[in-house]
Amino acid sequence: MSLGAPQSFWGLLAIPFVVALFLTAEKRGEKRLREFVSARLLPQLAGTVNRFRRALRFALQLLGLAFALIALAQPRWGYTFQDVKRKGLDLLIAVDTSRSMLSNDVQPNRLERVKLAAQDLINELQGDRVGLIAFAGRAFLQAPLTIDYGAVVESINDLDTKTVPEGGTNISEAIALASRTFGKSAMGNRTLIIFTDGEELSGDAMKSAKAAADAGVRIFTVGVGTPQGSLRMKSVCAKSRRQAEDFICNWKTGRAPCSRFTAKVSPRCKPLSSTYVCPAGRSSAMNGRSARL
Repeated sequence: MSLGAPQSFWGLLAIPFVVALFLTAEKRGEKRLREFVSARLLPQLAGTVNRFRRALRFALQLLGLAFALIALAQPRWGYTFQDVKRKGLDLLIAVDTSRSMLSNDVQPNRLERVKLAAQDLINELQGDRVGLIAFAGRAFLQAPLTIDYGAVVESINDLDTKTVPEGGTNISEAIALASRTFGKSAMGNRTLIIFTDGEELSGDAMKSAKAAADAGVRIFTVGVGTPQGSLRMKSVCAKSRRQAEDFICNWKTGRAPCSRFTAKVSPRCKPLSSTYVCPAGRSSAMNGRSARL
């Protein structure tokens, strides 16, 4: 319950004084009547006076006055819809879903670690809009900007290396798609967080980052992986025609290539679009950085 004019309750303080005046007037009237009429004739002359009815009538009038003062205080229950203007954060999370994100130098693997970090980041938001972009050789908008955090988390959980049909890693297209998604109607501060292992195989990230900076988009790059790297996922060696355990093989050499985290792409964007590079090889470091973002 809320009150529109709580100061009206001050009027209730007058009720005790009104009661005191009524009692004083009744006693004074009875005293004057006894002075004017003898006690022997008083029952005959004042027999029609019903003091109980007078007191009841006064009590009802007093109750009406109290209700009127309460009504002036404007008590309210329930809720009303009201259009409000909000200025907050518009956040897009871009997740690298290339096959290199299945490397397990970060447990359980890079992609699963990114999912956990992205969910931790969303849990820190309060009323800000958030969206999701998945990118590999191309970039796709998986969840538009919304305050429905549950829907975005569900989209994050659905990410895998088959989400984007075209292989490779094109960070520049993810940045361009984010700029188009924000558009001119975006509210508040516009921020893009990119989770990637830094192995850019196509596109011009520096050019896209400059265009995003001109549009007022701030970019945070969260690197996933370790410099030592790890071997990639299961495949068959084309040369030996046998399975190389759980790793992919180069069809020319028959060797399993190693996927390593590299930050050489991210620093090039730093002076252009307010980019911050956050290596995320360890879970504690990633959680700490996510909380600060």
